[in-house]
Amino acid sequence: MKITIYGLPGTGTSTVGCLLAAKLGYEFKYSGAMFRQKAEALSLTLNELESLAQTDPSYDLELDQTVTAYGQKHTNFVFDSRLAWHFIPDSFKIKFDCSEPVRIARIARRENKSLAQARAETNDRMEKIFERYARYYGITNCTCEANFDFSINTTSISPSEVCARLETVIKDLK
Repeated sequence: MKITIYGLPGTGTSTVGCLLAAKLGYEFKYSGAMFRQKAEALSLTLNELESLAQTDPSYDLELDQTVTAYGQKHTNFVFDSRLAWHFIPDSFKIKFDCSEPVRIARIARRENKSLAQARAETNDRMEKIFERYARYYGITNCTCEANFDFSINTTSISPSEVCARLETVIKDLK
């Protein structure tokens, strides 16, 4: 089964995606890691690559082509990516929701930043990313529930609880 997970930063997509893939015996893919690897290969920081991507679509397009090709060639995987639901249309599409204060607190803790810094950086980054999605693909609302097969709120439940709930839903689909 092809499973794609979407969520804003701090919703737990990577943590749960990795857990879920392990439980299902599937491969786990994470487009954020791919983008970070590209930045590293170019000797850039993530923010520097994000800035380049604002004016040069080739960085996003290369990543998105990789996601598309992976989805066409493989069957049993969990893919954590904000646009995998779009590029792998035959996947089971899961959306993670989480309150902004909890998301920002998770990011601040993970990145050892103040809440104010985490909020400002995350909001700025997501504004730029959403602008690129609209410009490159005409996607103006990736958070729309209609894009997904299942939605789960991760605000007040642990990653293992989210994983268990998803396992139940997926088991019922098979």
